[in-house]
Amino acid sequence: MKKNRYYVFDSRKGIKNSKTVYLVFGGIVAFLLLYPFFALNLRYQTGYIFAKVFDFIGTICLMGGGFFTAYSILNVLVGGRSLNLKMLTTGIVFLWIGCWLTGSVLTIFGVNIGNNNTSPGYH
Repeated sequence: MKKNRYYVFDSRKGIKNSKTVYLVFGGIVAFLLLYPFFALNLRYQTGYIFAKVFDFIGTICLMGGGFFTAYSILNVLVGGRSLNLKMLTTGIVFLWIGCWLTGSVLTIFGVNIGNNNTSPGYH
């Protein structure tokens, strides 16, 4: 027979690890008190960090997409096998994601990939 487990909150015991709750609460209060003094620098620093991370991920996607696309096309030219559309599509999608993350433009078979047009809104 299956034994059912029920968890009951006992109000007499309270929170067992109240030190952690106080530390988290104190950290949030300290952040809110110090944020107005360092907000501008914090904004630019986090933006810089995220830009570098996304550039790295975009570069990895560009390398992987280039490899998949080149392998798929070279496999047809050298190996004489049929075109592997799954690998070619994966390569083009990786190239598109990489161009989108890094802001570069790539032309494949006359089609621009990653062309960032300016929006009609805020410039």
